[in-house]
Amino acid sequence: MFLDYMPILLQGGIDPNITLDYLLLGYVVMWVIALFYVITLHSRQRNMRQDIALLKQLLEENDKAE
Repeated sequence: MFLDYMPILLQGGIDPNITLDYLLLGYVVMWVIALFYVITLHSRQRNMRQDIALLKQLLEENDKAE
């Protein structure tokens, strides 16, 4: 379907390299977003593990006090 419009785009003076640049920019933006998301998940998981360790320590201290 897209190939049907390709001659029209070329005749209209639109440079296909411009659209390629936008495609590459889109891929870069998506990779940056994905990388940021993975880093955020890693940070949350590390904080959760620290919270669990603190809760275990508090429970052990509470059990010893009783």
